[in-house]
Amino acid sequence: MINPEERADKLQADFLILQTGGLGDLVLVAELVAGLKLANPDATVALACRAPLASITRCYPIPPDHVVAIEFDPYRWAEPGQALFSALEPVTARLGNWKVRTFLAAELKPTWFDGLMAAVLSAEQSVGCFQEAPAGALLRLVLRHYGLAEPVFSGPEFEPERHERQRYRCLLEHLGFPSRQGERWVLAETVREQAAAKLAALGLKPGSYLTCFPLGAGPAVRWWPAERFRRLIRECNSKYGLPVLITGSSSEADALHRLAEGLPGVALFLGGAEDLPLLAGLIAHSRAYFGNDTGPVHLAAAFGVPGVTIYGGGAWPVYAPWAAGTIGLVHPLPCFGCVWDCMFGRGVCMEQVTEKMVREALRDVLRRPPEQPEVRTVGALPEQTERLIADADGRYREAQRVGRERLDVILELEQAARERLEALEAARREAEGLRAEVLRQQQAARERLEALEAATREAEHLRAEAARREQLIEELSKALEAQTRS
Repeated sequence: MINPEERADKLQADFLILQTGGLGDLVLVAELVAGLKLANPDATVALACRAPLASITRCYPIPPDHVVAIEFDPYRWAEPGQALFSALEPVTARLGNWKVRTFLAAELKPTWFDGLMAAVLSAEQSVGCFQEAPAGALLRLVLRHYGLAEPVFSGPEFEPERHERQRYRCLLEHLGFPSRQGERWVLAETVREQAAAKLAALGLKPGSYLTCFPLGAGPAVRWWPAERFRRLIRECNSKYGLPVLITGSSSEADALHRLAEGLPGVALFLGGAEDLPLLAGLIAHSRAYFGNDTGPVHLAAAFGVPGVTIYGGGAWPVYAPWAAGTIGLVHPLPCFGCVWDCMFGRGVCMEQVTEKMVREALRDVLRRPPEQPEVRTVGALPEQTERLIADADGRYREAQRVGRERLDVILELEQAARERLEALEAARREAEGLRAEVLRQQQAARERLEALEAATREAEHLRAEAARREQLIEELSKALEAQTRS
């Protein structure tokens, strides 16, 4: 049985997959896990992921042999330093005990942590299919701290428009294994029972409610406006007689309560990391879903739940609709592929998806879900506006690229300055130690000199006393001799 909290201080695996992304990434990487297991029944397959998300692997149709929960988030760190190395110490100590034949960096955009893991593991091969191999000043400085060489990755050629599922299939083919369609997810009996109990507590019946994902991980630019969700939720209840289950994390409680306030037929589920299997059960029992492009959308697709997803340009079309019954709504702009580093400072692409489009798509999903995943696009902007956005985006991306390069230089200069300061501090401490030793030796010499002078004075006193006594003896001897003659 898989334990999602497994620490794996010692691990032996033929394949180790690292996926430090979000919930959606862990849903999609299940297909890579299944492909490796089916092609290599006797091989050991391990999956390493961030600890808060590890519990979702309990729902995998074909689970890995080991799920390693990493108590470290590489996305929180942007510069080296003692704080980072202290946080890494328990992680690298564990990695040093792992024996891995093939290391797979599964992220689309790997972090410096992927490079560190590959270097520490020293697997027979490190494989990835990504836009750029792990690099940058932070990785170089971390590797230098540990005395490691920069790792070399092999893998299939990256294609920018490739969907994540296709990218994982290319990884399988690169390793010499056949790619295959993903396995349908099925709820475990324990999860089914927990979901049924929760639905009863919320006053909901399986198959008779809609699930809504109005928020999600990442910046607010990737969220459809909350007031539009409110109007659509109200309409779903009045027009279709369907209650709506709004889901989100406990950290989003305030925003979700504000969104749901005053709406009829609404239930809320606010869960933590340990509740991901229960969230899967609630989604799997819903009639349909609608919401932003976020992790639960892919969880719904994995269980075959139809629904409507509102997409922006952050990573389009990497996470586009991929399951039957799903409809994606998107307004293409020349600035797509921004990874949510938006030059507008607001989700213009999300705002352009109208309530009418979402309403019509949801109507179609409830009446007759499409047999294949479907993408519907908003009408194009005027050509002149498209050119203006494209030109502005080009300049913005170039400025960002230059900024990243300068940041790398700054990081390396700062590290060099820190090392010089540390060397100067060490030299200062050494000089202070030498000065203290000299002072100690001087004091010892003074004490020895004082002792010598005292000994000299004592010797002189003894010599004088001896001479006085010798004189007295001589005088007594003469007096005795004179007395004897008389």
